[in-house]
Amino acid sequence: MNTKLLLVCYDFPPNSGIGGRKWAFLAKYLLKKNIDLYVITKQNDHDDSNWDIDLQSVKRFYFKANYPSILNSYPVGIFKKIKYRITLFCLKILIKGNYYDRGKLLGKEIIKKTEDVCREFGIRNIVFTGGPFSFLYYGSMIKKNNSKLNFISDFRDPWTFGNYNSFQNLSNNKQDQEYKYLSEVLRKSDTIIVPNGIIKDYYTKIYQDSKINIMPHAVDVQLIKKRKSIKCDRINFVNFGSQYFGLDGWMNIINEEINKTKIDIVFYTNDFKYKLIFKNNKHINYHPPVKYSSVFDILSEANGSLLFVNNQIKDFLSTKYIECFAARIPIVLIGEKGFVSNFIENNRLGIFIEGKNLKSEFNNIPEKLKELDYNDKFDVTSFTFERQADEMIALLK
Repeated sequence: MNTKLLLVCYDFPPNSGIGGRKWAFLAKYLLKKNIDLYVITKQNDHDDSNWDIDLQSVKRFYFKANYPSILNSYPVGIFKKIKYRITLFCLKILIKGNYYDRGKLLGKEIIKKTEDVCREFGIRNIVFTGGPFSFLYYGSMIKKNNSKLNFISDFRDPWTFGNYNSFQNLSNNKQDQEYKYLSEVLRKSDTIIVPNGIIKDYYTKIYQDSKINIMPHAVDVQLIKKRKSIKCDRINFVNFGSQYFGLDGWMNIINEEINKTKIDIVFYTNDFKYKLIFKNNKHINYHPPVKYSSVFDILSEANGSLLFVNNQIKDFLSTKYIECFAARIPIVLIGEKGFVSNFIENNRLGIFIEGKNLKSEFNNIPEKLKELDYNDKFDVTSFTFERQADEMIALLK
């Protein structure tokens, strides 16, 4: 087995992008297991990464991001909106397939840099992780010209279904182009990694092959803190990270009903799309994001984690859930029924309130939590980065 592994990842520490989280923690354990890790990633954007653990020995090679910055955020003001629309119009003409994919203009550079690094350091194993999913297609092109390479495709999210990456908003022609890219990736990959069975089943229907492996979202158990004994008249819920669109109705109900309860909520985020709803509510507060290691300090002192699930993500068990499972903190899930709500209820890891019943049931949350026979023996082994590092090593050749 060749112990050298090259990862091609749009975001990797010291960049701050959430896309680098999985591989930052996997890198930590791969290094401990004597894997020589090389990474091609975006040039440092001078952000302070939450994920930069002790990764000094990772050999990094950088490319300069060239996706128009105006498209990375929602435009505010008439001039920015005009610039946004003109830029998007130009990309629609220039780019085949998904013009929201930040890697679409990087193909030649990524392919050349990958081939150069493999040649210089004698690397056989390459992992391309997406999104952006154009990176996976570049990997398939490299494999086409270098059949001896062991090409591993890592799908962190769905590519051509669900509501990710604005895929459903593309024209039929551009969707067809993305399907062609996907087909090439499925055919050329030696191994495909997906985070759950739903994505595996979907892509297995397209490409009947056993090379699709499930590697769920995971947590670094070394960061977990023992839950503290909490004695307080009020119930403290926390929520971390970005907030999904389309939750206005539920947020307005919470704003109205929370004053009838002894519940307090703190959102740790820079995503303020719902902050105005709560501006006069002393029981709901916003706090800047914290370092990832501090998340578990906060969880250890909370009564529960308040999470929301809309129709687009109701079947995807994301990192937020895994962190709560590992920290042994009950989840209060509000939203649409699906795989996630069933998983949490069936494993006694929290309570679920369907969105349409939120107004009538919100006041009952304290009592429901009190009645919950929480499963503090739930086995999180398969959701740990150390376990997944072993599984990754088993794929190397």
